[in-house]
Amino acid sequence: MRILIVDDSSTSRKFIRQEFEPGGFEIFEAQDGEEALTMARRHEPHLITLDVNMPHLDGYVTCAHLRTFKFDSETGPGFSRRAPIVFITSTDSAESRTRAFEVGATDFLTKPFHPGALMTIAQSILRPPDILRGTTALVVEDSNVIRHVVTDLLSRHGVTVLEADDGAAALEWARDESQRIDLILTDYLMPGMNGDELCAIIRASVRLKDVPIIFVSGVEQKQVIVQMFKAGATDFLIKPFDVEELLARIHAHLKVSLLNRELVVRNTEMTEELKLAGEVQRASIQDRVAVDYLRKSVLFLPHGQVSGDVYDFAVNARGEFCLFLGDATGHGVGAAFMTMMIQSGLDTVGRETPVELVLRELDRLIGKRGGQRFVTGIYVTITPKGVLTSSRAGHPPLILLPGKKPLRTLSEQGGIPLGLGPSSLPYGEEQVRLQPGDKFFLYSDGVTEWEGRHGEQFGTQRLLDFLERKRTLSVQSMVAGALEELRAFAEGQDCADDCTLIGFEFLGA
Repeated sequence: MRILIVDDSSTSRKFIRQEFEPGGFEIFEAQDGEEALTMARRHEPHLITLDVNMPHLDGYVTCAHLRTFKFDSETGPGFSRRAPIVFITSTDSAESRTRAFEVGATDFLTKPFHPGALMTIAQSILRPPDILRGTTALVVEDSNVIRHVVTDLLSRHGVTVLEADDGAAALEWARDESQRIDLILTDYLMPGMNGDELCAIIRASVRLKDVPIIFVSGVEQKQVIVQMFKAGATDFLIKPFDVEELLARIHAHLKVSLLNRELVVRNTEMTEELKLAGEVQRASIQDRVAVDYLRKSVLFLPHGQVSGDVYDFAVNARGEFCLFLGDATGHGVGAAFMTMMIQSGLDTVGRETPVELVLRELDRLIGKRGGQRFVTGIYVTITPKGVLTSSRAGHPPLILLPGKKPLRTLSEQGGIPLGLGPSSLPYGEEQVRLQPGDKFFLYSDGVTEWEGRHGEQFGTQRLLDFLERKRTLSVQSMVAGALEELRAFAEGQDCADDCTLIGFEFLGA
């Protein structure tokens, strides 16, 4: 490839030449604007570097003249190219940059520049990553000559080209679902079916509704061009056109299209992965553990495929029923990972460990991981004789509903959430003796923060009032009824958080 260096300073020309020489370019030099115009016509460079302050013709005037030059593209008849121009100057201001781009500059580099900076710019212009390779284009053109030229150009860039000489033939390709099409180039005026009609039919296809469609036509009437875009055109180019401009337009639109396609694929893969992660998470939750002195019911509503809420049931060697309910900050995989850490931590700590110490050990294990996430939690044990011991770490308190006494909450004090770092504050324990028929409930804040249509939250008091009103029902009916109450309050609004409500009834030894 040929590069023309234009600068009135021999020192600057030498430095710029040294930048380009490792790239294997053929290099020419001009010391002013007039010589640059002569050299450009003689050597037809692929890239021009241009100083601003030069005698006779300054860089801006020289650039404006150069922008009128169209060099042979070696692609075929009717095609030409324009050389990219990089301004290299010590005059750096918003005004100078704006003026440079107004007269046709491709890029702008300020003197002095770091070694390698100019080569980086040149490589990005002359040897950009070719996203065309491996793609498939449908070229619709009734002129055999132009169709051949465009096909040859795209083929040399690694594109598989499907050819059609009219709209009907193009539709056959478009309707072939076994054939992938990444790009469509079409003429406007064609026998049988014009390009806008073809475009409208293709846009009605779900398979090709997002494929870039670029019109290449000699028609310049404004109303016709408007009709093209109404039919679904992505872009429009007038014949004859510059090869570089055609390739630039194709690159720009194809890049967006391929990125969108990749995004759809990745979203699909992520959805499948989240679905699998959710299945693994739900399978890991130990909720089938049961004892004959307790009856339980669980409402577990993840906000997405995976949940930041976690609960765990176990029976220790002393026959005590042990349960943990936690809520990790955030949503998605990060929160779900924290819940899995909790489950692993509970197995590590062991169910024979005193209640408050369980929370302290979980806090230590989560804190060792670091990061910004933390977990609120409540841990409870119940003996066969009804001794309930609870401890809380920044989580909503346990709700106790005695059979013949007013409703109240336990573990009101509690400690800070798990994973926030070392704290001298104790988590504390609270102990009560259950009687047969007593019920108690644990919940995550997704329940009380469920919002209605006007932004009002369900709130703790509504939950307490509901449980008080329904105290005579079975624990299963109360949990199921709570969900109905929540949905009626929300009036169709989905909950924005994971929701868990667990109810127990002590049956007696």
